[in-house]
Amino acid sequence: MRLDSEAKTTTGVRKQNFTLIVAPSHDGKAKGWLYMDDGESADVGDRKSEIEFTWDGKRFEMAGTFVYDAGDVVIVTVVVLGGWDSNATYKARTIVGGWKLDRAFCFSNVRGQLDRVWGKH
Repeated sequence: MRLDSEAKTTTGVRKQNFTLIVAPSHDGKAKGWLYMDDGESADVGDRKSEIEFTWDGKRFEMAGTFVYDAGDVVIVTVVVLGGWDSNATYKARTIVGGWKLDRAFCFSNVRGQLDRVWGKH
């Protein structure tokens, strides 16, 4: 998801950073995908990235193939939605990143705090 994007073209959108919103299902898990290519070529061959995001309730992971060169585009934050607490306050955890889209990364979030990060640039 790109927040506050003013880009009006595909080329412009490809230069915008990402904020990932993780909305776990009733079992506390979530999964999503991102496909990236140049947006112009009819046959991109292997010049594409196919990225999978998973959340198991404690650990977030980004894995896949990272062939498309996304340049300086990064995932600036990951927001994990958590539902309402007993005080009618909505719980969400925001993890600030700066992760490039050129390799896998993951973090664990146990006891409500960020414990470990792998693959941060």
